[in-house]
Amino acid sequence: MEMLEPDFSSDTDPTRPERLRAERQAIDQFETGQLEGYGMVQVNGGKVSVDLYNGLGRRKWKTLDLTSVLKAQGPADTVHAAIP
Repeated sequence: MEMLEPDFSSDTDPTRPERLRAERQAIDQFETGQLEGYGMVQVNGGKVSVDLYNGLGRRKWKTLDLTSVLKAQGPADTVHAAIP
């Protein structure tokens, strides 16, 4: 991530590279550091997905299937999910 976002760490945060190295163990996949836009969540029966749009456009960037993630998290009343 340091290579993808070289300007992310400012001079006032010299610990950022060290913290990124510590976080690396928990990161399975990284696609983008910053994406302005919006998402539309769709629930259809037992399937949950989110369509992500870049900026204010109407062209979909990608769809994420959240069904397996939510099932792994447990009952719906205990789910806390963050979507990058």
